[in-house]
Amino acid sequence: GMKYIEFLQRRGLASQAENALVELANHNPNNAAVLGSLAKLKLAHQDWAGAHAIAEQIKRLGDKRDSELANQIQGAAFSGEKKYSESLAALESVYEAAPNAAQPMVAIVATYLNSKQPEKAEAFLQNAIKANPNNAEALRHKGSILFALVRFTDGSAALKRYCLIRPDRTDLLMNFAAAALQNGQKAQAGA
Repeated sequence: GMKYIEFLQRRGLASQAENALVELANHNPNNAAVLGSLAKLKLAHQDWAGAHAIAEQIKRLGDKRDSELANQIQGAAFSGEKKYSESLAALESVYEAAPNAAQPMVAIVATYLNSKQPEKAEAFLQNAIKANPNNAEALRHKGSILFALVRFTDGSAALKRYCLIRPDRTDLLMNFAAAALQNGQKAQAGA
């Protein structure tokens, strides 16, 4: 089963792992976990049509969690195809079902960034933070985006709030402060 496939992957036997996964999926067409693993493989190989087909198969299973998994797969496939509005629609439905889950939020932010819309990514994150001021992942990504937009003061503020929630990750703030200093932004580094 999956343990054998993981063993093959750790050994670097990607094609054998893929063949075993396809065989496992053929024998378990109603197992969302197996189908999800196969979909991830399709996405990694940029087989967008294959990923969409598997997502549809997962949706037909009828479970709500399976539907969310299918939407995540479709969102990633649409993003890979550079169909960003379709990607956002699929990912937003997953996010709405689990607004505190990091993965859908990160996928939405990545889609905005891939479509060259950092301002929309920032606004989305700001809304996530407004809904949950202790959303550490939203604060971290907002800080990263603001640093990328050369808004070091705002980025530092977001990352400082992140570090208050996640004191084990103060290294992140220090890395961004160092980047600001290298760019001659001493006053804005927040260090």
